[in-house]
Amino acid sequence: MEIYKVGGYVRDKLLGLTPADCDYVVVGATREEMLAQGYIQVGKYFPVFLHPKTREEYALARSEVKNGQRHQDFTINASPEISLEEDLSRRDLTINAIAEDKNGSLIDPYGGIKDLKLKTLRHISKAFKDDPLRILRVARFAATLGFEVASETMLLLKEMAAEKSGHHISRERVVRELEIAFDAKFTSNFFYTLSNSNNLEIFFPNLFLSPTSDSLKKLAFFVDNAENSAQKYTALSILIARDPKLIKLVSLNKRQIAYIRNSQDIYDNLEINMNSQDILALLKKTNSLRDLEAFENIITNLQWFVEISNAPAWQKLELRILLRAAKALQYIPKQLIAEKIANHDIIERIHKWQLETISVIIHTV
Repeated sequence: MEIYKVGGYVRDKLLGLTPADCDYVVVGATREEMLAQGYIQVGKYFPVFLHPKTREEYALARSEVKNGQRHQDFTINASPEISLEEDLSRRDLTINAIAEDKNGSLIDPYGGIKDLKLKTLRHISKAFKDDPLRILRVARFAATLGFEVASETMLLLKEMAAEKSGHHISRERVVRELEIAFDAKFTSNFFYTLSNSNNLEIFFPNLFLSPTSDSLKKLAFFVDNAENSAQKYTALSILIARDPKLIKLVSLNKRQIAYIRNSQDIYDNLEINMNSQDILALLKKTNSLRDLEAFENIITNLQWFVEISNAPAWQKLELRILLRAAKALQYIPKQLIAEKIANHDIIERIHKWQLETISVIIHTV
């Protein structure tokens, strides 16, 4: 039995990054031998085990044969005769197919170390096409590492686009890869990789408001200048189409969807010299009076967006007024509701007070 460190741990270590959890591959062992040594098998179909003490993952060396269209559809052979090189050959990219033995020596049968130096994402074999999730993984690595996609790998991605392989990926997984890309340093690479390989429309059809090339350039500009993922989502919120179905292409999280929709509503309804009625209606529509913290976050990121857009001064002013008004309306004066009067009269009093408060803010900001 031989045990090797593999994959992202070795890659990140060679890049001088802090590796995440370490994965191990075990060569020359059987399921029974692993269980006899106290390892705990996880999953029913994959030969993956947890170390009895560290709980790190140890996988038996294996080969895979595609048996369906989904990215999970594989027949697995975890025979002890499977070599390390065979196991590494089933991986997606050369930079993820480097192993390290117990002495720290590197095993690199597919040129991953060279590609790390070249900052290149290159597939190992045509078997890359067996797993459509790898399209998104290449785009994600382009975003997280800032690497270029090898020309031969780009051709393979285009072949997969022509076959519409991406349609076999669950929406949950697509959104998860997008979330990782939005937390990355080179987020625009994610979209450019998908666009250049003709896969953008496969995963995010009819996404943008204006022609794809124009919107993609604008989005790239904003995400490359953003300081955090919230600012990136704000830029995406403004540039994507307003159809609720399309919004769900980029998020399945209800709070995130509300963030996108409220950002769009505020931005789309900004007008020069907004009156009290319009401001109050917008504050209510975007739930600002119930969740000031979320509203303030939206306004702060919209202020960043209009600032970097070189927007007219009135847009910045109206955003300040909206935020000031939302804060001022958080606490209703007790005298408005203390008296024993009909509910409709209380509602009318509150509405009048809200409009008067906003009017004062408009003339003082």
